[in-house]
Amino acid sequence: MFISPERLDAWYVESGIVDAVPLSQDSDVRQAIAVREAPHRLITARRLGGPCDDEALAPPSGPDA
Repeated sequence: MFISPERLDAWYVESGIVDAVPLSQDSDVRQAIAVREAPHRLITARRLGGPCDDEALAPPSGPDA
């Protein structure tokens, strides 16, 4: 789904989040993927009886954050 900035922009518009294309960049795609994956990581850890995945809750870091 979020494989390119253009696809991310299309998803934003199709979902009704925005009215105009926001011109996403590669860093936006990486952050969107991280946000999408975080609940999956947290739920999987809980379901398997493991500890909470603190990394899934951490704010993005690095040069693109």
